[in-house]
Amino acid sequence: MRVSALAFSLAIVFLAAGAAAASAGPVTAAAGAGSHEFPDATSTGLTDPGALTVHNGNLLVQESGAVIENLEVRGTLEIRGADNVTVRNVWVYTSNFWTIRVNDGSAVIEDVEIGSAAAPGLRGIGGDNLTVRRVDIHHVEDGIKMGSNSTYDWVYCHDLASPSAQPHYDCVQNDGGASNVRFSRVFLDPRPAPGFDGFSTNGNAAFFVKSDLGPIDGVTIIDSYLTGGGFSVFSTDGGHAAPSNVRVIDNTFGTDQTWGVLHEQSFIPWYNNTWESGGIVGRDGGAAPPTASFADVAGTPWEDSIAWLHWSGIAAGCGADRFCPGAVTTRAQMASLLVRALPLGSSSNDSFADDGGSVHHQNINTLAASGITAGCGGDRFCPNAPVTRGQMATFLVNSLDLPGTARDYFSDDNTSVHQANINAVAASGITAGCSATDFCPELPINRGQIAVMLERALSA
Repeated sequence: MRVSALAFSLAIVFLAAGAAAASAGPVTAAAGAGSHEFPDATSTGLTDPGALTVHNGNLLVQESGAVIENLEVRGTLEIRGADNVTVRNVWVYTSNFWTIRVNDGSAVIEDVEIGSAAAPGLRGIGGDNLTVRRVDIHHVEDGIKMGSNSTYDWVYCHDLASPSAQPHYDCVQNDGGASNVRFSRVFLDPRPAPGFDGFSTNGNAAFFVKSDLGPIDGVTIIDSYLTGGGFSVFSTDGGHAAPSNVRVIDNTFGTDQTWGVLHEQSFIPWYNNTWESGGIVGRDGGAAPPTASFADVAGTPWEDSIAWLHWSGIAAGCGADRFCPGAVTTRAQMASLLVRALPLGSSSNDSFADDGGSVHHQNINTLAASGITAGCGGDRFCPNAPVTRGQMATFLVNSLDLPGTARDYFSDDNTSVHQANINAVAASGITAGCSATDFCPELPINRGQIAVMLERALSA
């Protein structure tokens, strides 16, 4: 069933009176992201503005599979209890609380514009189970009210505005209870539009998460542009623990923050981020990792890699001021390291029978759901077993999708089930083996060695 400029089917669409406003035209704003390619007003939003038909009032969609297209909706567009809804080439704006909301359903939102200077709103788009792409968001107070199980790609958030007094502008905001969300190739600038005031001239945050209403887990921002805000990225405990596995990787930052690029309650994974003008952006705004603040790593061959891993928020110590670089790493610990480091979602599926009491239980399930591990046999993960060097090679190849190679690098792995993956990590430069000719595939790997492998695999 299709709802467009040609027809409105009352079987799937229910209309209610809503706020209306005169058309103000799409906003055009410069991306300002140097030579990098990021979304802007020319590459997001409506594909055919001339095809729009005005719809005054709210629009409620309740039939699965509906297609909503070629409309200018002067009210709230709500998808309620309907799955696989598609919204495309639609402009939605309103002074209501919500502009686009998915309430107990799922939807693809593409080539859509949200907001109008003539009717500034409060929330741009929100809900669970969303696929959002090529969307232009402006003239709302909070661009994206992040829900669970959602992806946002090539989204342009800019020139925010609000009908409320002293608004706190956020491009992305979540107050708790969200998991498994990915933002890639998005442009997040929470600064207010010309003529609109706010709590700060730089906005509140490009990305704001606080666990007031529930835990937050498994959120990735990657290959994106962020600027503005008191802090561009704000992650804090609102009562349900600090957000976990919130990863900020391979992004470009502008310099329009009031206080800094990052406010965090506890270390979040943060690496390969750069300034728009060039140079590494550290979590404190610095350009290089400090010397590792552990008493037991100085003088070890792993010292610099441990400093990088700790500074990147991927690994903490083993207690007090120690890292325990020579300690053997268990399979469960390896799962948590990889989940913190990689842009994975989260999973509530219980994949194994033997990890229920492990503090790494959730991360083990996430690793399994991502296809990185199938366990150690049957329905077991063997969480307390040591990770061998051969197993580590397979973990890394599966995690990073490394290409194979025909070259046989080592003489002692011919009978190993991990041989192809050992050669792949050697070809990628992640490891040189335990000697010139051997890899020692059955040897347990220690925390220091893992730090070296992860730094080589992940650092720019």
